[in-house]
Amino acid sequence: MRLKRLILLLACLALALPARAAPPRAPELDEALTWLETNNAFLRQYNRLTGAGLEAVFAAGTPYLFGGRWTRAMVSRRPDYARRTAYEDTDFFVKGKTYLYGFDCSGYIKRIHSKTGKRDLPNLGAILRSGRGNRHNIVFSEDEPDLSTLHSRLQVGDLFVVRTRYNHVMMYIGTLREWELGLDDPWLAPYLDYPLCIHCGLSPAYGRRMTNWMRKHRGDPYYRGVLTTDGGVNVSILGVPALAAHHHRTVQNTFYSYFLVDSTVVTIYSLDGRDWVVNRP
Repeated sequence: MRLKRLILLLACLALALPARAAPPRAPELDEALTWLETNNAFLRQYNRLTGAGLEAVFAAGTPYLFGGRWTRAMVSRRPDYARRTAYEDTDFFVKGKTYLYGFDCSGYIKRIHSKTGKRDLPNLGAILRSGRGNRHNIVFSEDEPDLSTLHSRLQVGDLFVVRTRYNHVMMYIGTLREWELGLDDPWLAPYLDYPLCIHCGLSPAYGRRMTNWMRKHRGDPYYRGVLTTDGGVNVSILGVPALAAHHHRTVQNTFYSYFLVDSTVVTIYSLDGRDWVVNRP
């Protein structure tokens, strides 16, 4: 009961705070959001707030493929997916097996930069090693930032680069409060100002969605033997405690904590114990 009362109190306080302006229309968002699924809350809301009229490249979203980079082949069968053979073994991919064609994390950001005239994405390891004082980077120490106020120092298009087994990159797109999403959800109230990032990475929504898509196309010989994994272009909220989430689920040996924001899965991406920097291209 105490926890519920505290959450409701935080919700009231959060709703009482003045709303900040929604993210304005930006080339980075125009490109990034089109790779989400058609009914994604952020794509819908962006169109509502800006009148952009964007449409998803693929109705079911863009799947993850390790080493995936944009080429014309990726959209050669649109509105259906193309296929591509994995060129090396990873935790989720087998060299020589064929998968639905999509991006990996850096391939996705490279596509955004290419379409918006930004410099090419440097090596992620080099970004993490660059350290304080590099003119292309804003670097935060692990114990410095308060994630609930970090938005005041960020711009849409900034990149979070996180050291994992395979270094990962995500693009900052604002906060839930700025997007005017989840404002009436008491469980989200304490986290309305935490950073939101769009990226191509693991998500519990994609495994089931892509499996269903493959079932509908099982009569097409082009997809015979083609595989897919549990990931794709999606939005995550950074730094929220895992236990605060609406839902918890294990998919393909990966544990997820996530919220449903207007029926869209928004995963929690933990920064605990990881080296990370914010890069401004």
